Amino acid sequence: MEQENPPAGEWFVGSDRVRRDGDRLAVFATEPMDWPVREFSRVPIFVNESKYYCRAKTKAERPYAMRYELWPWPSDGPETAHDSISYDEAYVEARNRHARGNRRDDLIRLALLPLYPLLGFLWSGFKQNTLAPVGIELSSITKISVAVEFNLCVLETIFAGWLVGGMVMWVSGDEGLRWVDWALLLVCSADCVVRYSGSLRLGSDYHLGFCEWLWRLGWTNHTSPPSRGRPR
Repeated sequence: MEQENPPAGEWFVGSDRVRRDGDRLAVFATEPMDWPVREFSRVPIFVNESKYYCRAKTKAERPYAMRYELWPWPSDGPETAHDSISYDEAYVEARNRHARGNRRDDLIRLALLPLYPLLGFLWSGFKQNTLAPVGIELSSITKISVAVEFNLCVLETIFAGWLVGGMVMWVSGDEGLRWVDWALLLVCSADCVVRYSGSLRLGSDYHLGFCEWLWRLGWTNHTSPPSRGRPR
């Protein structure tokens, strides 16, 4: 946002405009801030080494988002909160950067919404490092993917058992692929059970993707140290 020369009694702090009204300040912020408005345990706000507290906040006209009214800190020394705020250009820049990140994450979640039932099939490392930082709930997408997989197992059972031919065979028209349907049914059924039990574990910091447990089982067996007998 282009900044013009402010009139007397006003100045810019980053993208925000500050106006002095006697001993009070009005802060016009381009992004909302979590400054509490309360009569007890006030949070001190330092502006140019002067101490204030937030007395009121209201919506502001564009291009600003919120208007905050700061009053001087009372001299009678009421109780204060442990935290304090240093309102300067570094604070405004960090706030704006955080707001831009939140808007970017919202767009990513919106773009991934059509794929939401399938995201749980991705392996836990990708989900933890890529999906979790943008605000996607890993437990939710894992349970949804398990539900999708369970329904797939039901359909495959109907095709392979009752219709004597699985979905792969019916789509391809090749009866020689019947074994693929039985293998798919076996793998999906086992994966459904293992991942569902894993998603129910409280305090778990990972949520398994499709057949990830097979890799973890093989890796654990491969890397486990050999057992040693009791020393004589």
